[in-house]
Amino acid sequence: MPDSAYQDAFLLLEILFNYDVPTTDIGWLMDGGIGFEWRSTDSNKIATMSIYGDNQVVYGASLGSACKVKGTCLLTDLVSLARFLPTLKVLYS
Repeated sequence: MPDSAYQDAFLLLEILFNYDVPTTDIGWLMDGGIGFEWRSTDSNKIATMSIYGDNQVVYGASLGSACKVKGTCLLTDLVSLARFLPTLKVLYS
């Protein structure tokens, strides 16, 4: 795993903290990335964010059968991230 993946993870954690996003599970991915995962208490809803050290964030959420969200953006694209981050709070509401 490149050092840049750790730097990207640190930056993403700062962004999550600044947007008051609930804590997450963090782990290594089989394909070499770092994964962030949120699950609702009833396990019906899940959201993930993955980084690989290339300044990209891959994100997705499944909030039941009616709502699925996915995309990719630059880690520094706070406008795109700001559209997705409220989704993470929905998991705990």
